[in-house]
Amino acid sequence: MRTMLAFVLLAASVATARADVPSYNLTAAWGASGSGPGKFREPMGVGVDAQGNIYVADSRNRRVQKLSSEGKFLAEFGEPDVFKKPVDVAVGAEGTLYVCDYEADRVEVFSPDGKRLYGWGEPGEGSGQFRSPAGVAVDKAGNVYVADFYNHRIQVFDPKGGWLKSIGKKGRGKSEFTYPTDLDFDGSGNLIVADAYNHRIQKLAPDGRALDIWGSAWKRFFSHGAFHVPSGVAVDGRGYVYVADSANKRVVLLGHKGDFRGEWRPADDKQPDVYSPTHIAAGPDGRIFAVDTANDRILVLGPGNTGAAAGGRRPQGLPAAERVSGDMLVRIEGMACPFCAYGIEKHLGRLAGVRSARVNLGRGTAILDLEPGKSVSFDEVRKAVEKAGFKATELKEIAPVRKASQ
Repeated sequence: MRTMLAFVLLAASVATARADVPSYNLTAAWGASGSGPGKFREPMGVGVDAQGNIYVADSRNRRVQKLSSEGKFLAEFGEPDVFKKPVDVAVGAEGTLYVCDYEADRVEVFSPDGKRLYGWGEPGEGSGQFRSPAGVAVDKAGNVYVADFYNHRIQVFDPKGGWLKSIGKKGRGKSEFTYPTDLDFDGSGNLIVADAYNHRIQKLAPDGRALDIWGSAWKRFFSHGAFHVPSGVAVDGRGYVYVADSANKRVVLLGHKGDFRGEWRPADDKQPDVYSPTHIAAGPDGRIFAVDTANDRILVLGPGNTGAAAGGRRPQGLPAAERVSGDMLVRIEGMACPFCAYGIEKHLGRLAGVRSARVNLGRGTAILDLEPGKSVSFDEVRKAVEKAGFKATELKEIAPVRKASQ
């Protein structure tokens, strides 16, 4: 049976919804696992230009892919070694592309035809420095807003990368954040932020003042409409807010005041522990594009009850588990989004003697591949995981295995 997205409205929402509330179903699913044109390896962020072209941050392929409005591959950006791990992309008014590189702690800037123009950023906690930028958005004036994940803040830059200000700090209060991952603007220029590990969406004035908060850490245990690690947010032309509610594995529609209006999720999901979706974008034609990271695809939600899928491949199943060579297995507690997994990889990969680290988000584990003749202590591994904000609950030596032939 073809994968469809289930559309559920709470009874109270049905009673109060206005006639202009949009309805959607799955019209296409673009992509498959791989490194060729139109294929992805853990896509993360998505942006849409005024012509309806789609830009996807293809994180493990270290590139940005440009697709037509119908999902046809057009181009890829990022010549060798430009990106380490691109995770989000935003399009400015003139078509300029801004790309967050989570691993390199930078923002890279491209022309509409894919020419690299300039970039800025370096590791750190100071003004203009980043600790894993996770999301990017551009306001009507061309200023660039970046969700600075491990610094728990939003940084604001002019179009050329000149630092303007920072918004927020770590915390649970108004205009405070715990691992922000994405952001967008409404029609009035207010900032909508996915405050992921506070399990809420914050609406801020352009100067950073808190205007509204939707969701909270405790409400996720009691309310169907509450969030669990919301990692992506988008606002459409009518002011409706769409949330990639990651740990709940769904896309949520909110009204203009943050009221719950509906949700969409894969109806035949066979692996409920695997994370998706990550980021989300609203197109100029009313369609919604959700990045299904775990399945290496883009889900296209079209307005109306059109029934059959159109213009896209059948949604792909989960890719086969990749076999890696490693000497240590680490089990990690509490991961619920790829940004966290990438942060853990980043810290583990910096340990002396570690050649590479790969996190399996669905299983909550990491495999460390050690350099020949090198060793890493369990204590070093525990501390590295703690620096990323998590707890290692199990560590054990494993026999190396050969990587499966491609």
